Amino acid sequence: MLSQTGATWDELSSWSEAIADVIFNTDNEGCSVYLDIEGEALAKIGVERHTGAVSSGGDGGPTVPPAIPSEDETREALIACVLQSLNWDTPNVFREHLARTQVWRTSDDRLSPPPALPLLAVLTIAAEQMEGDEKFGANNYYGRLEQVLRLNQDQGTKLKQSYGIKKFKGIPTSEYLWDSLNIWLEEWEGVRGLATAYSISHRHVGIPRLQALIRAQDRRVLARFFSECGLPPRGVLQPEDLAPLFTEWVSREPCPAIGLRAIWGNDRDTLAEIACQELAVWEGSTESDAAVESRVGKLQVMALFRKFPSPKLELSLIAGSSRSTDAVDLEVVGPGLDAETVQFIPDAVGRLQLADPDGISLKSLLEGKIQLRNRVTGDEMERTPRRLIVLRRDDLLQTYVETDRAGLAEDLILLCRSEIAEPVAEFLNGVAQPGYRHEEGIVGLPDAWDLFSEVRVLTEPDDPKEVEPHELLLLVPHASSVFVTAGGFRLPARNEAWSSWAPPEIRASSLGGKDLKIRIKCEAVFRGEHPGDLEFFTETDPILIVNLDEGDLPDASFRLELFEGRSRTPAQRATLRLRSGDEPAQIFKDQFTLGHPVEELSLWALGATDCDPEGDVRGLLIKGRGTAGSGGEQASFEPDWLSARQAGHGADVPQMPPDGVERIIIGDVNHAPCMETGHHHYLGPKVEPGKRIAPNHLWPCKHCDASKAFPRYGKPKKVPKRKGKEPSPSAPRFRVSDFDPVRVDNGEGRLLDIAFDALCFALQGSAGGLERTAAQVEPGRLFGNQFERALSALGHLELERDQITMQVTRWQVTPPTLTLGTKGAYFLTGFRSRRMLDELKRGVESRGGTVNRIPQGGPGPCVMLIKGLDEEAARAVATQLPGSPGHRVVVQPEAGRALAMVLPPLSEVANNLKRIPLTLAKKIEVWNPTVARFEPVDSLNTPGYYRLYSPLVRYVIRTPEDIENNEMRVADAHVLKYVAALETGQSLLGYDCESEILYAPAGAELPGLYGRAAVLASGFLPEFDYGRLCYREIPPDLAFTLIGRVLS
Repeated sequence: MLSQTGATWDELSSWSEAIADVIFNTDNEGCSVYLDIEGEALAKIGVERHTGAVSSGGDGGPTVPPAIPSEDETREALIACVLQSLNWDTPNVFREHLARTQVWRTSDDRLSPPPALPLLAVLTIAAEQMEGDEKFGANNYYGRLEQVLRLNQDQGTKLKQSYGIKKFKGIPTSEYLWDSLNIWLEEWEGVRGLATAYSISHRHVGIPRLQALIRAQDRRVLARFFSECGLPPRGVLQPEDLAPLFTEWVSREPCPAIGLRAIWGNDRDTLAEIACQELAVWEGSTESDAAVESRVGKLQVMALFRKFPSPKLELSLIAGSSRSTDAVDLEVVGPGLDAETVQFIPDAVGRLQLADPDGISLKSLLEGKIQLRNRVTGDEMERTPRRLIVLRRDDLLQTYVETDRAGLAEDLILLCRSEIAEPVAEFLNGVAQPGYRHEEGIVGLPDAWDLFSEVRVLTEPDDPKEVEPHELLLLVPHASSVFVTAGGFRLPARNEAWSSWAPPEIRASSLGGKDLKIRIKCEAVFRGEHPGDLEFFTETDPILIVNLDEGDLPDASFRLELFEGRSRTPAQRATLRLRSGDEPAQIFKDQFTLGHPVEELSLWALGATDCDPEGDVRGLLIKGRGTAGSGGEQASFEPDWLSARQAGHGADVPQMPPDGVERIIIGDVNHAPCMETGHHHYLGPKVEPGKRIAPNHLWPCKHCDASKAFPRYGKPKKVPKRKGKEPSPSAPRFRVSDFDPVRVDNGEGRLLDIAFDALCFALQGSAGGLERTAAQVEPGRLFGNQFERALSALGHLELERDQITMQVTRWQVTPPTLTLGTKGAYFLTGFRSRRMLDELKRGVESRGGTVNRIPQGGPGPCVMLIKGLDEEAARAVATQLPGSPGHRVVVQPEAGRALAMVLPPLSEVANNLKRIPLTLAKKIEVWNPTVARFEPVDSLNTPGYYRLYSPLVRYVIRTPEDIENNEMRVADAHVLKYVAALETGQSLLGYDCESEILYAPAGAELPGLYGRAAVLASGFLPEFDYGRLCYREIPPDLAFTLIGRVLS
């Protein structure tokens, strides 16, 4: 029979599992999550434990299932179980919880819930009940905790000392226990939600109070507050800077959040902390409120600023966000405009962007009053023009998005009318970090507009009230002090993490003029020595910038703390997570499932699917037998398109609207000047003598439809000076020109290695994660598409594609493989890490071989080329290498040949393309295989191979049967070109026996696994050469096997 302690902890373990499954389930992925177990959640926990008791009980005989407990019964049972686990005979009543938490924290299984989770739930229940009555004050947390646990006065005193004063391993008991919840959520990489058990104010009782203060609906209301006050997504503000904004917003009439107004009156410190945490993870979306009849959202200008090969600006518009992947048509509101609707499509983070920004008039986009309406939801979106547009960098997609106010120490670009460019430059000279650029000759920059790049505002002007022109106030930050992590390379993780190959920069600034100190403390290191604490400080300057890229920090979790002046209490705390492929995400270990079933390759040669690991193609692991190509004469030949190209026909390039073409006008440029300048003439209501106006009444502008809420009516009351008192000194001034210029990193080759290591850390993910990773190398969908295709062709990734749209939906890194190329050299494909590459170099060189790191000629990581080893030595090296989770490194001789022999004819793949109803298009082009390019046509009424602009680009095939049924088959662009050549008896492939080069026209790379088979001959992507795409080191037998598969 179990002891009382053992039985208690077995029961607590079941409570932990139930709480974890109900509160911290995967519905919270990527969102802040709080340990709020009252109401509906508590009832679900009771049902969860009841279900577990039924499924695990008994010895096989008939049993009567226990009744489902009520909400009150569940709460009382949880409290009673936790009470039994407390040790009243020891100095610290939480001794057993601390000891078990320590064992859990040092174990290899931190994916199981932390043992203290039920205790933390009870601590939160006490915080739920913190409302004042005749016995307890509203802020008496320990009194409520004593009441919940039914403790006597001595027990209550001992519990308070144990929780708030006693330490364990040098850490306060409360923090050690709550940190276990944060660690557990971080181990799950944000899949179960983002950790929130941190607090700056009220150090010990602040965390449970923060967990319990507001409900899920209240947190959704906070998103409206952020949007209406112009706060930026993922913004960083301290509670004291956010408080005035929230006070003004929640005081408006009618009140936008009655419940939050009541909480704000009782506990504004905790609510301000919660709002700051929510702002830091807010993606910019707001949900419609059923209580609000109509909602007006903000349209925002978005910019993509490319610097290579030449500077180019691409402008678009963002219209909120969507959880769907479908395009949305929004109605254009306003007289005299060209379009009835414009189409928006979701990007990798769900924001709705213009589907065809090239077709929109830039003048109307920047200078017009734009109003759009969603006919389905009734929601309206609008944008008021400005002469100065502040755009904040979005690190997720490396784009810049319009914001209402510059953030302190954030990366910005500025668009301004040329008439105010000079005062903008003068203003930046006094407030911005040196190194900003006043750009010239930028392609895509509209006439009469200027662009400032690399802008980082570090301070404010001496007297903001004297700033002219008025628009420059947009460059005065909300924050009085800030502590941000920016730059570096972000990992495709659900919680915020950076690559240890490229950690971020830490920026701290204080407008109050206080000197600063940043402490970096390692909390958990995954491998190697535990680094000591790092401290950086200033003696006189209120700005501190720390470049962590110079610190050689390991894969670890760090606590960042900012101190101002002589204070010993941190003004702000943050967590910094550095990861790499050396320590991949544990939640996905042993989950390599994507592959290509050999028996169904005619369905899956273009994209992967979940399949049995036996008898399939997975990366370079080819488990199947096929036949070689036709054994006819193997001689060099030139396809027809090559001579046509040489005769003057150019390569196929998607056509973009040329400069000067008439574009659609979506904004009204005939508006009152105050819209752009911000100099509104507000009209206050008439007030009868002896009466006062209600605060925060909306005053309309005399000239336009703008309005503003004023907190009071009339002139401010003068405060007489007190005798003998000197005015408070202003914050000391400093010169921003004394600081180092903004650093610019242009190393794209290194970024490609970092990007692939980031994917090796994550192991698998969504299409959005892959797109965000690619954007940090080169922003834009074009490069993202090239990046994913290159990694697939190299055998590094498996890509799952939607069978209708052919778009990537999911990806996985392939198992690590050493493959033998056709010229006797080995190369590494699939998962890799720094540790693996170090061991590879040592193992190869110890056996007399060499390892060369050779940059790819395209968007892929470096090739690890190994020479001087026979197959036996290669296998010996492979056995000594650390592999990926669940997979050792294996050797695959001549993977290109092996893969080519199991591929089906491409015609079979084409026959399995999905048919969908015919859709309309704004522009139609048909593929001409004779010259290997698309040419414009008027309709889709004849059989052919088409490219449609609607405005998304789509490639479709139409046969006589499709025309009869009013259908079309959606294809990958490259598949379409090869199928068209096959149907017309043309060949897109050519071959040179002497140089062993297999080539295709530029823009017609081999699709799917056909391209992988060609690339695996050498380990290198195809190279461009005078309009040809050249696959090198292709021996005749492999070349003609591939040609046979494509042309048969």
